[in-house]
Amino acid sequence: MRRLVARQPGFVARVFTDREQEYANRAADPAERFAARFAAKEAVLKALGVGLGGANFRDIEVDRLASGAPTLAVTGKGAVLAAELGIASWLITLTHSDLTAGAVVAGLATDSDTLVRWTCIAPPSLLSRQHSTCSPSCFTSCPSTPYWLAPTLASSWPVSRDFVT
Repeated sequence: MRRLVARQPGFVARVFTDREQEYANRAADPAERFAARFAAKEAVLKALGVGLGGANFRDIEVDRLASGAPTLAVTGKGAVLAAELGIASWLITLTHSDLTAGAVVAGLATDSDTLVRWTCIAPPSLLSRQHSTCSPSCFTSCPSTPYWLAPTLASSWPVSRDFVT
């Protein structure tokens, strides 16, 4: 991400909202924050079944609550696609270091108990070996699974899923 931002200055403005840019640029090294947010945007697009280019990156915004917990807002074409799939809300977790970044997003149905779609975008080094043969039992017991996703998977395995490394 550092090299991409340095080589293509317009990339940040094309991909990240003003709030995301403001937040990332407060850090001594904004690349880590940009990379985690890009992973989240990619995860949302894949969960929507469209992949990169399926909706405007700026229509997917990662923000933070006062507690520091990440939140996700999907607008525009992304929101239309989510509604068509029955996704009414999103859960998100981010991780990053100075060298890697990853995100897991889950799209929830209106009743907020049914997991419609989820996607994990992370380099293999951030994931346990169990994930190479992914199953409901793996994700309900694996320590790499976000704490909020395991109970949902235990009660409702997703209709469709993507697992991307």
